[in-house]
Amino acid sequence: MSDWKRSSVCLCHSSTSTGSDFCLRSAVRKHNPAVDVYHSTAGETALPLLGLCEAAIEERKSDQRTHVLILHTEAGHSDVSQAEWFDNTAWVHAVQICDLERISHVDLLLTLALGFDFVLLQKLPLGHAAADQSREVELAQMMGGERRLELFVSQLELRNSMAELPRAGGRWPYKRPVLGPNRRATARACATVLMPTVHQPLNLPQDAPYGTVELDLSACTMCQSCVWLCPTDALSIGEHKCELVFVESHCIQCGMCKSICPEDALKLRPRIDPQPSADTQQILHQVEPFKCTSCGVPFVAKSMMDRLLARIWGRKGVQASEDVQELIPLCHSCQIQKQQGGNTKRAPMMIKAGQVSRQPL
Repeated sequence: MSDWKRSSVCLCHSSTSTGSDFCLRSAVRKHNPAVDVYHSTAGETALPLLGLCEAAIEERKSDQRTHVLILHTEAGHSDVSQAEWFDNTAWVHAVQICDLERISHVDLLLTLALGFDFVLLQKLPLGHAAADQSREVELAQMMGGERRLELFVSQLELRNSMAELPRAGGRWPYKRPVLGPNRRATARACATVLMPTVHQPLNLPQDAPYGTVELDLSACTMCQSCVWLCPTDALSIGEHKCELVFVESHCIQCGMCKSICPEDALKLRPRIDPQPSADTQQILHQVEPFKCTSCGVPFVAKSMMDRLLARIWGRKGVQASEDVQELIPLCHSCQIQKQQGGNTKRAPMMIKAGQVSRQPL
């Protein structure tokens, strides 16, 4: 027999049951030394398998045998036990997870980037959980886990998969990933470590929470609706409110920007870019600024101001008194000064009706 280690991890929030010494979803005592009772707390980077990975990477430094991680439920305990008797793989850590549905692509990528050469995951029964698990596994495979991550449904499949694994893993080939402030950032860091030779973005499935946006410059009016609705600040407004700025690593492909865009100028493109450029700001669109007619400071996109004034002067659904019309081409500071009766220093380019285009809107 080979070197096997058995343990359990509780992920079922059993801490909510005061005084209980049992995992809520299996007959595993929480105070058993073999059980890692993981309780996530607010603000914590939730990585329940990090402790296993830390131990595995330390073991890997002195033992260059292939390290295999098996994740299974209580129902799969018997299959894993039987597979152990027939196994000739070098080093195996079999972990019983009480709530296997909570293991996502983030956890799988972490194990592959930090200590384990292969991960064998018990397939969940048919249903929504099984479909979600398949998507998570596919995503992890496309983000650097290809040929190192497999699902099994029986003891025979598990034995066959393990029989094909190499006994010697050699020197650990990956740099240690830099764990991010959240699970998403950690997944990106692990993907970068697992794909050191990939220098171009890789396309991902349509429901992947990573990607970029494509902007139709001819359609974008810089209305900023997408910016105000973006939940992660992947989209923002740059200098003088005349630049649309995008950070790919922040984009979760939620589609809110696309749904709110009145010009249908945005499209989503799921992908993973392992290069550092994904963490930097990119200017998607840059337009001519409109300068305050009092102080001359740029404060808004000229195209937006042209559209607003064209609506007012053309009486296309927007009405404004003469006092309000005088305030519109002023920046916020000059508007306040004018409303308070202060003297604003007039620039020589006072706006007139003929200065803006009045194209139909």
